[in-house]
Amino acid sequence: MSEDWRIPKRAHACSACGRGFVDDQAVVSALAVGEGEEGPVLERADTCEPCHADRTPEPALWWRGRWSTESRKGPVLDLEAVTAAFHGLDGGVGQADLRALLALILLRKRALRLVEIRGDVLVVARPRTRERITLTVPDLTPESLAELRSRLGEVVEDPAS
Repeated sequence: MSEDWRIPKRAHACSACGRGFVDDQAVVSALAVGEGEEGPVLERADTCEPCHADRTPEPALWWRGRWSTESRKGPVLDLEAVTAAFHGLDGGVGQADLRALLALILLRKRALRLVEIRGDVLVVARPRTRERITLTVPDLTPESLAELRSRLGEVVEDPAS
């Protein structure tokens, strides 16, 4: 039986004293297992440094971080677009480098699975169908990398922007 553990998002205020966090303030987050309606759940408590120092007993699992009002999110990756572009390219002349780069992105996002590496050849597979795809690893120069970066931007560009 697989448990579905979800870590709650960070609170905007100290769970002990109720004061709101300010930019660049140290925040101590702690996790504990509690009882929910459907069984055990993870409970999160975010506290300021003074309240954490007063906490007894000290939680078993905790970490320090900094509160930031800035969004640190980078560009959003459209996984569907990357997948469609990868499968739409046949690896022909001028496409092999871009297809290999898209494969690396899809491997990172677990939309493809690495089967084998043989020299400069990657063999990947779709997780569900197990269809094997053979790719040649590109030999990149600074010039080809700049071109590839531009072509990648065209493929994964956010249509809303």
